[in-house]
Amino acid sequence: MNATKNQKSAIRFVVVDDNPEVLETVGYLLTPDCDVQGKLSTGEAALKEIPRLEPDIIDISLGDMSGFDVGAS
Repeated sequence: MNATKNQKSAIRFVVVDDNPEVLETVGYLLTPDCDVQGKLSTGEAALKEIPRLEPDIIDISLGDMSGFDVGAS
């Protein structure tokens, strides 16, 4: 997205959560203000998709990996 002088670019966001209800709710709540590029349910999916999506912010809450584990990979 190209931003003009008077237009802000949306923040690119990826949500990673192993609870489907939380994943959908957080994605829904962020949509008006952010460009939700992905809603992922596993650390493995996050490791694969985050480099491709290149988000500005990642919100991670998982049972199989911590956000620190994903970030360190």
